[in-house]
Amino acid sequence: MGLMKNVIQSQVKSVAVGFASVVAMGFALQNNVAIAAPTLLSAPSDTAMTVGQTLDFNVVAKSSRTIHYQWYKNGVRIVGVVGPTLTLQGVSLADAGRYNATIFDGTGKVRTDKFTVTVNPAPVVSSSDLTVKSIPANALMWEGDTKQFKVDVTSSRKINYQWYKNGVRVVGVETPTLTLSNVSTADAGNYHATVFDGTGKIRTDKFTVTIGEKVKITAQPKSVATNEGTSATLSVNATGTGPLSYQWYFNDVVMAGANGASVTTSNAKLSDSGKYKVVVKNAGSTVTSSVASLNIMAVAKSYTANLAWAAPTTRSDGSALKASEISGYNIYFGTSATGSLSKIASLSGKDLAYAVTNLTSGTYYFAASTVDTNGVESAMSTRISKKF
Repeated sequence: MGLMKNVIQSQVKSVAVGFASVVAMGFALQNNVAIAAPTLLSAPSDTAMTVGQTLDFNVVAKSSRTIHYQWYKNGVRIVGVVGPTLTLQGVSLADAGRYNATIFDGTGKVRTDKFTVTVNPAPVVSSSDLTVKSIPANALMWEGDTKQFKVDVTSSRKINYQWYKNGVRVVGVETPTLTLSNVSTADAGNYHATVFDGTGKIRTDKFTVTIGEKVKITAQPKSVATNEGTSATLSVNATGTGPLSYQWYFNDVVMAGANGASVTTSNAKLSDSGKYKVVVKNAGSTVTSSVASLNIMAVAKSYTANLAWAAPTTRSDGSALKASEISGYNIYFGTSATGSLSKIASLSGKDLAYAVTNLTSGTYYFAASTVDTNGVESAMSTRISKKF
């Protein structure tokens, strides 16, 4: 029985040793299947730096899973540095030490070899002749613009440059010229440069870059149809850095005084029908809207002719005619100055006015006759005309 126990213990130890070997080789065991840890492709090597210098250290790894990074100095975790790059910026003697990174993908972990960073004091010279002669001025740029900003610096030694935006280093720009290309509003900010020649270091004054937004039409004018005599309004919505200016056009002709975001035609006429558009501008851009149509529709109109007269006092033969002898009046109407007229009304002797309604546009002719109590009708009066 004791012999059997020793055999079983020996087998358990053998299995344990085998599992430890799998872990040591960079594998993890999940659901009884060995899964590869991240693969380290490259890591930093020992490096010597000079006080004031800036340098990036990179690790390159690959994995089928998301990789997490943590950097260490002299075995102590560097708080906040959790990416593949460690940047030592403007180093001092205190930055010297042994560095390494740990890489973890949620399954396996790899620790890089340590590398040594040596920081050498800057060369001691009696004085620096580093001089900043000029820096960029404040600038207004418009979306999409490209502009270069240059610092003019002299020194008898090699000059190193570093640019900053809002106090944050602009990665990769280590020349006297900063180029802002195809800018957007995100490029607005305060910029400066730091120059260093191994002896002296100068931080330039800040300059401000302002990005103006170009005009964008967010709502185009819409076509309108309305009846003549009513009001019609066309409008546009636009954004951009102000002030914005507007100029409306009617059939491609400038509309005097139409300089707002909308244009209104009051008491619209048929002649107001046509094509309208607006040009919107600011200091950095010009945009023309799409064309909108204004259609004024004719409306049938009716008119009234108001006729009035005085009662006659004589007959056609010159004899007197009393008011009591007038039985009534006949009203005649026509559209010809010489053609026949049609009777449209018979009135009493007391009526001395009459309104002819529902007339359309045109010229009309009217006359009246008097009828006495004996039923005798006089000749028609001289024709009068009314034009609408």
